[in-house]
Amino acid sequence: MDGPLCLVYEETIEGLDGMERSRYWLLADGWTMGHAPCVENLAAVVHVAQQAGVLVVGKELRAPDLVRLQEGQAVVPELLQRTRGSWYPTDLVNPPPQHDSPWRQAMWHGGQGLLARPDTVTASQAATPAAEPLDQAGQ
Repeated sequence: MDGPLCLVYEETIEGLDGMERSRYWLLADGWTMGHAPCVENLAAVVHVAQQAGVLVVGKELRAPDLVRLQEGQAVVPELLQRTRGSWYPTDLVNPPPQHDSPWRQAMWHGGQGLLARPDTVTASQAATPAAEPLDQAGQ
């Protein structure tokens, strides 16, 4: 697997009229599947998303469409109508039986290394409210 990669988060909300609306967040662009650090980051993001209950799907687009998205000349809903196929980013974390590979294991190992860093926030940490600061008396 090779080529450019954009990471997009879709937030779906229900309006007061009962209609669903989506808002899209471009989380990463300029990534490439041929560059190990990008794939390791993707594996880490997939893991955190799974832990938070977020559905993770991959859509295949032509490279020029990704460039248009990155440059702000196209919007996600327009490009979703032009997908060429789907793929499964979750396979980076949980491969189907008998479809594992040394490459996938190395990418997931790198992703786990990112998740183990002290400056990484996991889904469970993000959902835990921060403790109230103590006053100067320690109360």
